Amino acid sequence: MEIDHGGGTEYAERLHPAERSHGLEQGGLREDVWLTEFVTDGFAGAVFRGLFGGKAVAVKTLDMSRSTSRLGYLLNEATVLMELSPLWDVTVPRLLAYGPYTDSTYAVILSWIEGRPLMVHDKGLLRSAAEALRSVHRRGYLHGDVRLSNFIVDGQNKVSCIDFGFAQKSLDDQAFRKEERQLKACFGKE
Repeated sequence: MEIDHGGGTEYAERLHPAERSHGLEQGGLREDVWLTEFVTDGFAGAVFRGLFGGKAVAVKTLDMSRSTSRLGYLLNEATVLMELSPLWDVTVPRLLAYGPYTDSTYAVILSWIEGRPLMVHDKGLLRSAAEALRSVHRRGYLHGDVRLSNFIVDGQNKVSCIDFGFAQKSLDDQAFRKEERQLKACFGKE
C-alpha cells in the first residue's frame, strides 16, 4: 500500500513498538507526533489534534490497558480508509499512519480537516453531504454511523465524511439508499 504525503509517494507505515517506542500522552513529543489538544472521546478512544511530519493531523488513540474490545474499530477504520484512498482529501481524510505506539496504546493518524461538524441548520449542505456519502458508497462501503457529527464542513463549504470504525463492505443498493435517508432525516427531511 502506498501513501502520498504530499511530497511524493511512500509505503504506508505500519508502526510497531520495537521500531517506534513512544507514547501518545497529551502534549508530549514522541518521534514525529506532537499532540496539541484533546478534541473528544470517541467510541473507540480519545481523539487529539496534533502535528505529524509538520502537518495538522487527527490522532485517534486507544488505551489498550483499559480495554482492547474496541481495537477492532480502529483497525477497521484504517483498513476502510486504505480502500478509500482515491477519496483522500476529497471526501474522506487521508490515512497517514496506524499501529501500536507502546505496549498499551494504539493509534490511527489521519489528515486534519479544518472545519466543523454539520448541524441541523446546515440544510443547504445536504446535497454536498449526500455526495460525500455516495462517494463512499460507490467505492463499495456503507458508512455504518450516519449522523451529522460524522460529516465535517470546511471554510469553502466542502463536506467530508469521517469516522469509519463501523463501516462495512457492501454492494446493497437498498442499504446505500437507507443511509442516504438517514442523512436526510438528520436534517429533519424525509
